[in-house]
Amino acid sequence: MSSWAIGRWLRHRFPEAGLHKPRQRQALAWLEKHGAPLLLLSWVPIVGDPLCVAAGWARMPLLSSALFIALGKGARYAVLLWVSSTPG
Repeated sequence: MSSWAIGRWLRHRFPEAGLHKPRQRQALAWLEKHGAPLLLLSWVPIVGDPLCVAAGWARMPLLSSALFIALGKGARYAVLLWVSSTPG
């Protein structure tokens, strides 16, 4: 959630008018199209944290964002725990 909060803060510092590159606008449109369930991908290395920052910047609701981030990261750690506990 700290990444999401950083995104909210960045929104105040760099408003939407600051998105000049077409890829930036495409990424924002993609995020807004799929909404908070996209945050299930927050567990993905390299992609997850920027995705959470972008969600905060896009002003996604706090509760739904927290729910999907928790589910995504919880699933990641559940799998890691399962893999590390299996005899092998």
